[in-house]
Amino acid sequence: MRDQHDVPVLLTGCLAAGGAGMFLIMSVLIGFGVSTLIGREAMYLCLLLELVNLLVLHARAGALLRSGKAPQPSPKMRLLRRVSGIGWLTGAVLLVGSLALLLFGLPLANIWVKLAAYIGVPVMMLSWAGCLIVFRRLRMSAAACAQEKGKVLLP
Repeated sequence: MRDQHDVPVLLTGCLAAGGAGMFLIMSVLIGFGVSTLIGREAMYLCLLLELVNLLVLHARAGALLRSGKAPQPSPKMRLLRRVSGIGWLTGAVLLVGSLALLLFGLPLANIWVKLAAYIGVPVMMLSWAGCLIVFRRLRMSAAACAQEKGKVLLP
């Protein structure tokens, strides 16, 4: 049985994955593109859902580390966690910067608006996947630590 604290992680993760899927369907498969209004709405909704998911992941990871249920991550995992977080923030800043350029009156077809969106989207998506991997590894090490102490058996 899953821990009750994992429900928010699963819920926000599913919503964020759905937002990413919606963005891919609206922008790539249907062909609206990133530089149209519909593509931009999908992109910013995906950004918001990923932000909520990352906040929940960060809170849960901090709780696992503070409680001592999970061992301290190795230097490589700490580096991956930092790189993933910084990458996601970079993508988010580029997307918000693209929105700011639009609000200051630049058209959707402007190269700076497009460039910020075209760089920000893949960086944000890949970094979000990295954050999910880091959290999954932390949960697995916490489960292994609990099994080692004899408290919980892994399924």
